[in-house]
Amino acid sequence: AVESALLAKAVAEANRLRPEFVVVTGDIGNDRMHTAQIGEVLRITGELDAGIPIYWAPGNADLGNTPTPSLVDKYKNAFGADYHAFQHRGVSFLALNSPVIYDPSETSGAWEAQLAFVEAELAAAAARDSVHTIVFMHHPLFLETPGDPDGSMAVPMERRMVLLDLFRDHGVSAVFAGHLHRNNYTRDPVSGMLMVVTSAVGYQLGDDCSGYRVVYVHEDRIEHEYHALGAGPDAAGAGG
Repeated sequence: AVESALLAKAVAEANRLRPEFVVVTGDIGNDRMHTAQIGEVLRITGELDAGIPIYWAPGNADLGNTPTPSLVDKYKNAFGADYHAFQHRGVSFLALNSPVIYDPSETSGAWEAQLAFVEAELAAAAARDSVHTIVFMHHPLFLETPGDPDGSMAVPMERRMVLLDLFRDHGVSAVFAGHLHRNNYTRDPVSGMLMVVTSAVGYQLGDDCSGYRVVYVHEDRIEHEYHALGAGPDAAGAGG
């Protein structure tokens, strides 16, 4: 009930701010695609104004720490493709399934298929001469530096560097993630790519209040601000 109320506040804030779109970076429910929880999420987010698109990326609370094909299928049935791309105002966006990237051991071929998708979409973004390319995913690539040791909080090095090398080669401007239930800010020291973790609408593991991030996408830069629920700006800029 508490988290339902917080999500309803977030939807109300989005309706007030009218961003150009909204992105949810995972941990949509608490218990691996629990039917009642997902139904409640869809009920509440169904109150989002029809003119504001919402894009989803799965988290480990949705697919587990070791995703299975059945959980991925449940996710797809509820939210659509588990990874996808879209374009808006000359900017290319990718939303990835980072739980499978984190541990693909039970989903044979899924990491390889997603990697091929990433490669193709980054090449397409370059061919379109995108103003920016921005990635959304649940697990951050790293918390402090690309050399962070493997752990439960970020993509393991084996697949981290595969993605990071691709992101560097194709000039990805920013990665926005979740997972930590607290805010975290760093950059790739090689490319300058932003690596931003946004805290949660619901349960917190740091000192942040329940809230959301507003992202402003400019031709020459990307700006972003975290706001507690009920304490946001007067209006959102380009971005979600």
